[in-house]
Amino acid sequence: MNKHKLLLFWMLFLGVGSWCSPLLSKHSCPNVASNLTHAQEASLGNPQAPIIIICYSSFTCLHCAEFHRKVFPFLKQKYIDTGRAFYIMRDYPLDGISLKASQLARAQGISNYIKNADVFYGRQKEWLMAKDPEKNLREMAKTCGISDDEIHNALKDESVLKSILSQRLEAQKKLGITHTPTFIINGRKIEGYMPFEQLEKYLQTAESSQN
Repeated sequence: MNKHKLLLFWMLFLGVGSWCSPLLSKHSCPNVASNLTHAQEASLGNPQAPIIIICYSSFTCLHCAEFHRKVFPFLKQKYIDTGRAFYIMRDYPLDGISLKASQLARAQGISNYIKNADVFYGRQKEWLMAKDPEKNLREMAKTCGISDDEIHNALKDESVLKSILSQRLEAQKKLGITHTPTFIINGRKIEGYMPFEQLEKYLQTAESSQN
């Protein structure tokens, strides 16, 4: 099975019913933070913080990009940088190009993932709406300081590919995640984009329950 057929198989196996959603809903996912914590995470903040936020997103999701541009800066400043929240960022690729973006974001190691993701989301329209999104994505990666060799290696690394897809499948099967963005805040699943003011209400509830 060649690489393109393998990729198609994985994306169909993981579920063609997943999509980027602007709708907001909430469910309970007890102990999700402990159940799905992996050895290496793209994370920011204090792991002992009273609020644990896990964000599942896709690089081709317009609402995910909107969250990272408009909401995440306030979240980082008010909750992550102050030690009130620990933020974990996990990929939930919806298609082949978002999967490649996830691979490229890891090209310099997991410690640089969020830095690279910031650029990919912040300039999403520049590469996603282009005639050749993958080519433009590669060029975008270079603006992050990712070399040609790192780009090549990231896209050829089967272990990285397997890790991304396995984590997505785990989230889909164990948590029932089908939309992006989806947030898990202290075990509570919240689907869909929301402005910071709305997100903060969930954060305040989570924080107060720890006191």
